[in-house]
Amino acid sequence: MTSKFKGFLRRKNVGTILDVENHSNLFYKDFSRFISNINPNNDDDVNKLNRFLDLLRYAQVYIDDKGKIVDKRYEGLLNWIIALGISKGIDEKIRKFNRDISHLESIKSLINWDKNSNYYFNCFNSCNSLIFERFNATTYSPKLSVEIEEIIDVSSLCMRNILLENKKVDINRLNDYKTFQNDILNRIQYFEIVKMWKYANAEISENNEGIFVDCANDISKAFVTTRDLNQENRDLRSYIYKDLKSDNLINKKSDAELIGLGEEFFLGLDESDSKKVERFLKLKNYVLYDISLEDWIGILLSLKEAAVRRAKQSQYFLPLDDLVKSMNNISRIQLVARVLSFKNDFLDTPFLISNGVIYAYIPSLIICDPIHLVHIAIKYCEDKRLVRLRGKNFEKTIGRMLESSQYNYCKAEYDKSSGKEIKIQYSNYKHEYDLMAEDDNDDIAVIECKTFMDPFSYRDYRIEMDKMYVNNSEGYLINDSRHFIDLKKGGYKILKQNVQKGRNLYSNVSLRNFMNKHDNWNTSYSVFISNMFFPKDLVAEWQIKYNFYFIHWFEFNRVIKRRPLNTDCGYCNGQLVQSSSINEKINGFNKRTLKRISNIQLLSLLHERRSEYESEHEYIPNKLIKHKKEVLPNVILSYYE
Repeated sequence: MTSKFKGFLRRKNVGTILDVENHSNLFYKDFSRFISNINPNNDDDVNKLNRFLDLLRYAQVYIDDKGKIVDKRYEGLLNWIIALGISKGIDEKIRKFNRDISHLESIKSLINWDKNSNYYFNCFNSCNSLIFERFNATTYSPKLSVEIEEIIDVSSLCMRNILLENKKVDINRLNDYKTFQNDILNRIQYFEIVKMWKYANAEISENNEGIFVDCANDISKAFVTTRDLNQENRDLRSYIYKDLKSDNLINKKSDAELIGLGEEFFLGLDESDSKKVERFLKLKNYVLYDISLEDWIGILLSLKEAAVRRAKQSQYFLPLDDLVKSMNNISRIQLVARVLSFKNDFLDTPFLISNGVIYAYIPSLIICDPIHLVHIAIKYCEDKRLVRLRGKNFEKTIGRMLESSQYNYCKAEYDKSSGKEIKIQYSNYKHEYDLMAEDDNDDIAVIECKTFMDPFSYRDYRIEMDKMYVNNSEGYLINDSRHFIDLKKGGYKILKQNVQKGRNLYSNVSLRNFMNKHDNWNTSYSVFISNMFFPKDLVAEWQIKYNFYFIHWFEFNRVIKRRPLNTDCGYCNGQLVQSSSINEKINGFNKRTLKRISNIQLLSLLHERRSEYESEHEYIPNKLIKHKKEVLPNVILSYYE
């Protein structure tokens, strides 16, 4: 049972983006109440006001992803804040916000927005016509997939509006073929600009020569690197598949995709320890909505293959029963389709239920990534055991890395009687620590491990990054830094008390052994290891304020394996190669190394792509390419790809 939402005034960082969207009326009321009681001389109040303004931009309560103003009441709140004269910084932030909205309106005015009663139907049909023209005109490729995704983004927008305006939807009407309208592509470009501005802080300027949208910034770089690197991680499945197949451990086509899912769950299937097979077999039998993950992958692959066979037919929606009539386990396929029935985006939920009939949206199924769809199903599932499992597996992966490199470390353990993880007991709260390790200089690194959902869009990335500020409680930054500060103040004394017989951490054997060797916490430091890259400017701010070093787990793996970081090490066709100098000579697991890597978010500087990869998490991301092009008449967009 979920607890009742308690509003936006009690938290230091107000709330999450989704909190704001789910409680939009309360957000407006609490924002108004906060403005009326704000103390301009109180730094905490000014910081909180900044957070309110950020959420107003990120959430879809004032301006939505289409660039439409959905609640004009906020104009009054912004004018009220300026009238109060709280600070020059706040005033300039609001004025820039208003200027950006004006620039977006200028871009919007370049596009034909004529509407009639059939507008969303016609727009939807035009999008689908364009998709099938693309499928018929060229061979399927990843580049085509990206183009199709952008069009499906608009068709999803149309479908949301169609469902708002029509209680029942005529599938025949949705399947109408319409000649493509050129203004659809212009709208797609505009919506992308809006999302870059909302979620990636794109700068917009305007002069006599045109309008310039600059999204080639640190947020864009961090997002693209994270997205591409996570894809590289899933693509390790081909190597692991060959490895496990050679031992006759797998024999199904779906096993390769399942291995990709295993990498998403941080099962370390590319590692060489004896238990990797056991972890893979466990993965097969994990259950989601009473269906094993092995069957989930098999069903989605079968649906994708069936859709590909229909790619050159201009029928966008097909009854699911027609698509799967030659398949087995129809009832399970129907359950998968119901779980993934349209909610907001066909890329996430490629099925539509109309008049009791389940329809498959063929374009989405053709380009779908089964692993992504399983993630979406996990997201919607009320049972969060798989989400928690992913986090625990990540901690175990970092632990195995330390162990394989022969570092002395301790880990969080479970109390066998309660089944719960043992926590450190402070004077007024408990904290679940993840790992502690002795580095190359015999200093203690207190390690916090966090996993984020893979971001597929700027919005996804912003929502995940925002968990650093607010999650279920005050967010990772505040909660984890409080634990480290208290531990550093009296680490040895606190832990020594906790590991005494009869106390909280007595049964944590690895910590007891670790404590017998270490009593000096003066030089200890904290490391935040995750599967996400962060913008360098934010990392610089966080390091000073919260005293953490922020490291991607791929980088941490290279550090503890003592591999040089001034060159791009990798395997190509089975041969170790080193190239792509980063011009940063950083070696060894120590505070200085991790601080430097954290400062520059190192891996985003690597730029050499290779076609084959060896095991042990040796990944090389795609080259980050900065594009600058005219996307609309006199509108120049800069961005990373």
